[in-house]
Amino acid sequence: PFQCEAAGRWGPDGSVKWVRVDALVSSSDGCLVEVTEAPKAVQTVGMLIMDKQGDEIVVDTGAAVYRLGPGSSPIKEIHAGGHLVATSRGARGLYVVDQNGGVAVASPDEQQVLVESAGPVAACMRFEGFYRRDDGEPLARHTTRVELFAGQPFARVSHRFTITRDTNDIWFKDIGWELAVVPGVKPQASFGVSRDDSMKSTTQPLADRETLSMLQDSHYRHGHGENHFSVDRVSEKDAVQTILEGEECGDWAA
Repeated sequence: PFQCEAAGRWGPDGSVKWVRVDALVSSSDGCLVEVTEAPKAVQTVGMLIMDKQGDEIVVDTGAAVYRLGPGSSPIKEIHAGGHLVATSRGARGLYVVDQNGGVAVASPDEQQVLVESAGPVAACMRFEGFYRRDDGEPLARHTTRVELFAGQPFARVSHRFTITRDTNDIWFKDIGWELAVVPGVKPQASFGVSRDDSMKSTTQPLADRETLSMLQDSHYRHGHGENHFSVDRVSEKDAVQTILEGEECGDWAA
């Protein structure tokens, strides 16, 4: 099963520049793309299903159900196995923290929401808008895409951060996306540790009232210094324990 879409065009005449193909394949069998005049009909049984409910869209991949919509968090809820596993309720959603500790979150005001792809193999929704403080002042913009795939429980997220203010006046010490997660019996936190190998990661158990964070504590700039990252465990008593550190692990920080 596959879907094929024009991902880019050459100017006003509309001729196709880029074609994107999403397919369900077994990587062990290999795959190829063949251009034909009469492609086979796509089998839609067990494929991804999208349902618009008001200003929100519910996407059922068969392995998880995502509720997406405008607001501070593009992802409102995630359900798996018939249970709620994550929610934006009580969480900041997309947020930034400036140099003075001021917080701005993704605002629904003037936010644009566009369905770029609607299945049946893959779906993509794009959210664009401002980060605003409580007084409504905008600090920056974001373009956030959420992609979902038939038969898969995960979401692929890309986030573009656009600076809209003079960086002599405002700069940022934290950019993140916060969701409230319903923990399992033995909750764990996983962090990617290699930009070259997306499967390489470290996984650590997560105790009650404990936080695990990946952070960059130094970076190479102006021809000096080094990039250095660490995964830190913060207990309820604010004791900090460094679990992992190195130069490359932060390339996949989340």
